[in-house]
Amino acid sequence: MDPKAHLGPGKLTGGAFLLDTESLMWEKLEDGHSPRGWCASTTACIDGKTGLLMYGGKSPTNGRYDDVLFYG
Repeated sequence: MDPKAHLGPGKLTGGAFLLDTESLMWEKLEDGHSPRGWCASTTACIDGKTGLLMYGGKSPTNGRYDDVLFYG
């Protein structure tokens, strides 16, 4: 257990990955968002495109994001 776990979010990344559940291949998404941790994500269909919908997360300064990102 990290003894600093409650003092800040630790090291976060700005990258995201998608898993193709049919081929079981991972794909790295372009860096399109700020480094974050503990964000919510799900699949979504927007304007006929299916993709990954990400919401919010924890910033490197321990603040919270309230943005929505869609990778389709």
